[in-house]
Amino acid sequence: MKYEQKVADRQVGRNADLFAAKIGEMQTPDERYAYIRILISIIEQAHPEWNQAPNKDKQIAHLIFHMSHGEVPQDETSEIARLRDEERGFTNHLKDRDKDQEKDQEKDRDEDQEKNREEDRDKDGEEDENQGEA
Repeated sequence: MKYEQKVADRQVGRNADLFAAKIGEMQTPDERYAYIRILISIIEQAHPEWNQAPNKDKQIAHLIFHMSHGEVPQDETSEIARLRDEERGFTNHLKDRDKDQEKDQEKDRDEDQEKNREEDRDKDGEEDENQGEA
């Protein structure tokens, strides 16, 4: 039997690909929920190396998004993958990743604010000099 689409991930296989496409045809997140959990389990078995990856939830979500031809939203799948890991007690690496991302964002924000303050001080200093000369 010939298929129009190539298999998105050979380790996961054609059946999982077809399953993801059918999940994508379901209308609501509630309908898809149980089936996405099953598909995540299949992917985890095919990719045991992802179990310790810091972005495992995003990797799985990306794969399912492609396997479903863009019909299953990545954020929905990512959330389900995180929930499964939390249920099994695998939350430390996800919490650490989220904390690191928050710290990086705060640091970037602080640096941007400091840079803006310095620019404002420089502008104020230039204006004071220009008024003193006039």
